[in-house]
Formats: sequence, structure tokens, C-alpha cells
Amino acid sequence: MIKEISFKKFKKLIDIDFSFNEDINIISGTNGTCKTTLLHLISNGFQMPPSRSQNYSNSNCVRVIKSINKIANPKMEAIVRESKNYTDPAEGTKGVLFSINYLDHSTLDFRKHNSKNPDEAQRYAIKPVYPRGKEKQSLPAKPVLYLGLSRLFPIGETKDDALTKIPLNLPEEYVGYISKIYNELLGINIINIESNNIGDFKAGPLFDTDNPAIDSNTISSGEDNIFIIIKALVSLRYYFESLIQSTDQKESILLIDEFDATLHPSLQIRLLDKIYQYAKDYKIQVFFTTHSLTLLEYAFHKKYHVVYLINNITKALLLDNPDILKITMYLKTQTKDEIYTRNKIPVFTEDEEARFLFNEILGYWISKYPNFAIVSNSFHLIDCFIGADNLKTIFNDSHLKETSLKSICILDGDHSPEDQRGIISLPGEKAPEQLIFEHCEHLYNTDDSSFWENQDIINNGFSKELYLLKIRPQLQSIETEIQKKKDNHESTSGLRRKLNKKIFNQHIEFFRMITRNWLDKPENQKSLQYFYNGLRSLFYRVTPTNGIDRKIWDFDYNKIIKEDK
Repeated sequence: MIKEISFKKFKKLIDIDFSFNEDINIISGTNGTCKTTLLHLISNGFQMPPSRSQNYSNSNCVRVIKSINKIANPKMEAIVRESKNYTDPAEGTKGVLFSINYLDHSTLDFRKHNSKNPDEAQRYAIKPVYPRGKEKQSLPAKPVLYLGLSRLFPIGETKDDALTKIPLNLPEEYVGYISKIYNELLGINIINIESNNIGDFKAGPLFDTDNPAIDSNTISSGEDNIFIIIKALVSLRYYFESLIQSTDQKESILLIDEFDATLHPSLQIRLLDKIYQYAKDYKIQVFFTTHSLTLLEYAFHKKYHVVYLINNITKALLLDNPDILKITMYLKTQTKDEIYTRNKIPVFTEDEEARFLFNEILGYWISKYPNFAIVSNSFHLIDCFIGADNLKTIFNDSHLKETSLKSICILDGDHSPEDQRGIISLPGEKAPEQLIFEHCEHLYNTDDSSFWENQDIINNGFSKELYLLKIRPQLQSIETEIQKKKDNHESTSGLRRKLNKKIFNQHIEFFRMITRNWLDKPENQKSLQYFYNGLRSLFYRVTPTNGIDRKIWDFDYNKIIKEDK
């Protein structure tokens, strides 16, 4: 089958190379990026196998494919024949337009060929380049089924005189496979299966069910679409199982334009799983186009091969290393920042001081490694005041955690983390304000020049004198006030924390500078790294349900440290 296609020029496919997977290939992109054209050219790279061959246990297999699938092995001339105006797909380009490298390592070059028929002289075909003086090459003989948008034309809305009943010609065993898969996906048991031709462009379903209210004339467009895709899969299975010998990596190709059209997201996923199973079991190489973000996200999760094309107006560009974030950005015509202003991870903390320290930590990491900003932008801090014990109770509730609470809980440093329950602790092993107060006193006692002689500190008026005369006495008075309460036999529960918070918020800009100094100390990097790893682990756990691509945080803590160095 097809391993690679390299384009010189064909419409907007200019100097662009595609690599494909032998099983599933998902092609996405905005309108005007030649996705459908790419499917047509893939089909153009093959010819229909002979109707009779000694390698068939039953030669009926090829006839079935031709009869029940309206467009088998379509060539470019058939596709453009009905167009109103002739448009040269490679204006100004002569010779080879593109090359196909097949899985067996053979390569064919393709050129434009205008018909010699005067009635079709303004219509082009795509033919292999046959080098003069060399043995003529031929297209690989494999059945190609192309399911275009015509399959979405609903049978139920068609006049009876436009319909022609045709037999499936499939053995009863394979008709049973169609019925079984249809029931698996839709829960509808179909019987008396035949097919209808709508004019000369579509072969649609004709069946009854065990429910008198449901038949092929009353089903939805999505149910109609499912039947046609299943029929194609089963007919290719029939072809494969009719081969006496199968020596090639793949024996057939299935092309589906707008795979997701008319299908519910959950049905898209179930159908894709079935297609993947058939691709593996019956040697089918599958290509389909889609705009479904649900399907694309699932594809990345399953590690299916995704090709994304960007419309650069005059040419199509291939998105390098596509992921769900990049694709969402292009499909919605949004910037990365716009996407992440909508998709946020809720973060619960105990109080305002905890949120202060958390934001300072994020800011510190951004200052060292600017790319961390997109990670930081994915967090939404809940403006709440909930004690540690209450937060633990909430995040320990298994039902709440697995349903609506796809969030992160960050406790103060004086509480132990519970990673398995989505709970981590701030660095420092103390309440935020207590941690900062103690560091401030340490800077004073050691006369640390990295703080007191820092120009940013001096320029903001945060002198050692200010701390000595105004702030330090307030901190020292806390013990005096607590002792006074004890002497009067009054409760001191929560008093220290209350007084700490009051002083902290009164001088918050001074303590912000103290915090930043603490964050930058080499001896605190181990604690920060531990918090970094814990936060990243919880981030990975909740990103799927919050619509965020985990790949935005694909760097370790040493990246931040190295950037600083």
C-alpha cells in the first residue's frame, strides 16, 4: 500500500511530502486544504484487480465490490469529468507532479495527461510516467473503495422511481457480519438486507428490522451512513478471505471523505475502533478526512496517525508534530492563548495567602523559563476559604472526584500531600505567611546582601530600617498578644494565624520581595522541584477532562534551572 507521497505540484499541494501508516490515517484541516483531492490521488495510484484470478477461492469477491460500492478505484478523470470549468491542477509545471512510494518499496511517478477525445480534451487524467526505453510499469492491482459525500444523501428523502433494488451478492455469512456490526453500534437488529441504487451515484441500504416502526426508509442520515461504511468494510473482508494466498502487507484500501458527518461523537469513536480492528485483521489500509475534535483527541490518545493541513491561501502546509492543542487552534481559528483562556483547571487552596505563594511560584518559573507561561495560564484559582480538613474531605470523596471535581487541591506546607487523591502541599513545610516571616528574619539576622543591597529592594523603599522599626515589632508583638490571652484564660485558637495574616497583608509588597528571594535560594530548589513534580503529575491526571493538551508541559524541572544558568 502507500507509504509516502511526495508532491512537486498539484493544486495547493506544492513541495510537500506525506508519510502514512499502514493501518489508519486521519487527514484533517480547514476547508480548501486539498484533503479530498489527496484521497482521490491515493485512489489514482491503484487499478482494480482482475475479475478472475487463480488466487481467488471465489471470483465473486471482485464483482461484489464493483456492484455494491458505487465508486471503486476511481480515477481522477472520472472525478473531474463533470466539473463546469477546466482548471489546470499544476499550471506552469511539466513532467512529474507527484510520486508515490508503496509499502513494497516500489515508486511510481505521476503526470498530467489530457484526453485525446475531442469531447474530453479539456479534462485531465493522472497517469504514471512511463520512462522511454524501459519496461512499462503498471499500477498495483488492489481494490480501492471510495466513500464520498454522495453517501450522505438520505434514501428516505428519495422518490421511489429514482431507486433501483440490487442484490448484495454477498454470501449469507457476510450479510450476517453487516447485521451484527450494525447492531453492535446502533442497537438495531436489521434483517432482509439488500441494497438500493439512487441514480448512478449511491448504493444505499434496504432492510427491515424487528421493530415495525423502523426500517431503511425511516432511519436517520447517520444510521444510513453507518450502514454504508460497514458494508464497505465487510466487502473488503470478503475479498481478503477469498484470497488463496496473501503475501502483501495490505490487500485493499478504504477511503472515507468526511468520516464524522452525521455521526454522534460517541458513535464516531466506536466506529473508528471497529475500522481499526478490520484494518489489522483483514489487511486494509484506511484513509479518512474529518473535522471532529472529539475524534481527533481520541486518535491522539490511541496513537493513530494524524495528518493536519493548514490553509496558507496559495498552498497547503503540513502541520509539524500535530497535537490536539495545535489542531484545536487552527480548526477554531484561534491563538493558543485564546484557547487556554477558555480551558482551565480548577485549583483549590486554603486561603488568599496560599494563592499568593502559588502565583509567586508560577511567576518565578516563568521568569526562568518563559515557555512555562502557557502551563501557568491553564490554572484557575478558586477564590475560596476552606480549611485543610474540609478540603481533604471533599477530595477524598470518590464519587465527587470521579464525576464533577476534575480539579487540583493544594494545601499549605504544614500538611502532608496525598497525591493519589489529587492533593499536594506547597513547598516549605509551613503555612505560607509563617514561611515568609521566618525567611525575612533569617535575612535580617544574616545581613544577607542578596536582599538588603538589591537595587529593586532599595528602589521600592524596602530597607532594613523599615523592617527593624515598623514590621519586626509587629511580628514580635504576636507572642505578647497570645500570652496576654492565655493569662486572661481566653481562647487562643486560630489567633496566631489571624494575626499573621493581618500583618502579612498589611505589608504584602514587602513580603512579596521576601518571597521572591526565598524562591531564588539554591537550598530551596529541592523543595520547589518536589512541588513541581507533584503539580505536573496532577496536571496530567486532569487535563483530558478539562480540554487541555498535556504536551504543553513536556519539560522537567532541570530545564528551568538550566535556563537560569
